[in-house]
Amino acid sequence: MSNKYYFTKIARCKGLDAMVLLSLNWNIEVIMYFLASLIALLSAFIMYREYKRIESDFNKFLMFSWISLFFYIVGGGFALLILSKTLFIFEIFILIISSFFLVSVFDKLTRSSLDPIKMLVFGIFTAGIVISSFEEDAAISIILKTGAESFQTNGSFHIWLTIFTGLIAMLFFYYCLLIFYRSPSNLKKKASITLIGGFFFSIFAFILYLTRLTKTIPGLMLVTLATGAFLVSFSFYLEPKLINSLIQSETAAKLKNIGNTLPICSHCKQIRDGEDEWLPIESFFLKNSELLFSHGLCPDCYQEFYAADLEDDD
Repeated sequence: MSNKYYFTKIARCKGLDAMVLLSLNWNIEVIMYFLASLIALLSAFIMYREYKRIESDFNKFLMFSWISLFFYIVGGGFALLILSKTLFIFEIFILIISSFFLVSVFDKLTRSSLDPIKMLVFGIFTAGIVISSFEEDAAISIILKTGAESFQTNGSFHIWLTIFTGLIAMLFFYYCLLIFYRSPSNLKKKASITLIGGFFFSIFAFILYLTRLTKTIPGLMLVTLATGAFLVSFSFYLEPKLINSLIQSETAAKLKNIGNTLPICSHCKQIRDGEDEWLPIESFFLKNSELLFSHGLCPDCYQEFYAADLEDDD
């Protein structure tokens, strides 16, 4: 009798759980959100494998960016599922984190540090998005073509977010284009995957957002965004050397900007950088290029400075 009572109670609880799940705002847009989150998670896993294989800042920051993208999409899916405007606005802040990692990825390659101008612009737009998110009509309810309820950004919050995502999209596509343009001919086919991924992630997804086509085809923008992330990650999985073309080209460009003639001291061999600053050779090139130095000992210096001492020790 006791066991029957407990089994009946469990069955009723399960029935209530099923009813609660079915009462949520399930529709094609929510399903597309969760599909996009799986693609974003796969992209992050690919970059995690690449990071374990080659521990570079590029792989690490791109992995963090796709992880942030995954949480952004999942947050949006749950916001629509439970029809929470607060969660819908909050998950957009996760997109800002993902964008920060994207900017950091290429700055780490091309500058070895974050670009202060980019960070200033990034900070201004982030502040604009955060402040405008407190407006009462920052997100409004809409009815999709399918008849399901959804949300969309509105007012100055929408304007700040549109400009911000547009700038990030253009920047990301620019670097994908550089990778394709500067890659050697034998890597062009694989570099084209990077370019296509950049197009989906940046241009196509931004057009869908800008034109509000997501009302007609719900969730397509997020699937497009995640697909672009996957294609970019997959191209680096197929050929990790693709990113080297960007690093080497940036280094060559910086060396070219140094000039053909270097004012060097005839005695101590320091190089003049500007009007009054004199730097050791290593410091000069570390400051003005991406060159790294590995010190050794030539045979002449070995004989002059070390050979006699080593013979005396013997």
